Amino acid sequence: MLSLPSEVRRLRRGFTLIELLVVIAIIAILIGLLLPAVQKVREAAARMSCQNNLKQLGLAALNFESTYGVLPAGYYGPAPGTNYGVGDFWSYRFVGLIPQLLPYLEQGNIYSIFSSTLTGGVNTPGPNWWGVNEQWTAAQYRLKILQCPSDDPYQWASSASIFVLLAAQEYDPNSGSITAASFGPGATPTLGLTNYLGVAGGLGAFASSNGWAPYQGVFTTQSKVTITGIIDGTSNTLMFGESLGGEQTGTRSTLFSWFGVGSMGTAYDIPNVEAGWYQFGSNHPGVLNVTYCDGSVRTLIKGGGNTFGGLIQLSGMADGQVIPSPNPYSN
Repeated sequence: MLSLPSEVRRLRRGFTLIELLVVIAIIAILIGLLLPAVQKVREAAARMSCQNNLKQLGLAALNFESTYGVLPAGYYGPAPGTNYGVGDFWSYRFVGLIPQLLPYLEQGNIYSIFSSTLTGGVNTPGPNWWGVNEQWTAAQYRLKILQCPSDDPYQWASSASIFVLLAAQEYDPNSGSITAASFGPGATPTLGLTNYLGVAGGLGAFASSNGWAPYQGVFTTQSKVTITGIIDGTSNTLMFGESLGGEQTGTRSTLFSWFGVGSMGTAYDIPNVEAGWYQFGSNHPGVLNVTYCDGSVRTLIKGGGNTFGGLIQLSGMADGQVIPSPNPYSN
C-alpha cells in the first residue's frame, strides 16, 4: 500500500486570492475608521500645547508688569505719529516685544547675549537691531515656546520674506497703522521665528470722535500700559494671538522674526483679512487661540466677518465695547 510522507500529510490549504483581498479590505476599512480619530487626538494635543505656549507668554508679560509697573512696550521705535522713513525714523532700534520677555520665559541665557546693548528706554535712539552683532546672534535662536505645534514656519524660511520690523502706531489722531519692513525672500533663513504676536488693537481710520486711542491694544510703539489702564477689563481684552504670517493654506510668503516683530493689529476695514499676513490666524481647524490680559487662554471661532468684528472689540482696551457673556466668538 502506497503511503504519503508525513510532511505531505501535514500540508494545509492557504488563503485563496479572494480571502486575501477580503482581509486587505477589512484592514483598509479599519485604518480609514481609526485614522481620523488619531488625527483628532493629535490635533487636540497640539492645540493644548499651543495654549500652554500662549499661557506662558501671558504670565511672562504679567510678571514683567509686576516688576516694572507697566506691561512691556510693543516696540522700541520712533514716537507714535512718526511717518515711515521720515526724519530720524531709522535711527531707532526696532526691537520687538518678545526679547523683553525672555528673562520671564526661562530664556535668561539668550537675553544675556544682548542685554548690555539694550540700554536706555523704549524711546532711546540706537542702531537697528539687525546691525548689532549681539542682538543678531540672539535672534538666530529657535525657541520652541514660540512655535505652534500645528504649524512649522521654518519649512518656508528659505523662500519667504521675514519681517524684522512690525509694529502698530498712530499716524494721526484718527488712524492706527502698521509699520513693517522685511528682508527679501530667502535672505535670512536662519532667523528664529514666532507664531505668536502681541495685540495692538484695531487698525484703520476710525470715525469715532475719540479717534484711534480707545481702540488701541496693550502693545503699541513705545507703549507703557498699566493694568489699571485697561479700562475694558483684563478679562475682556486680548494680549496675544496666533498668526501664520501669510496665507493659511499653500506656500507661505511672509514670516515673523521673534526678535523684531512687536505686535499685530486687527484691520477691520479690509475685506477678507483672514488670509493676509497682517492678520491673526492659525492652522487649528475652525479656531484661533488667544491670551487675555488676565493671563487666561481661550479659543475664538474662525470664519466670517463676525470673527474679526469681535477681534476689534476684544483687542481695544478702552473702547467700551465689552463682548457679552457668553462670548459668541468663543468656544
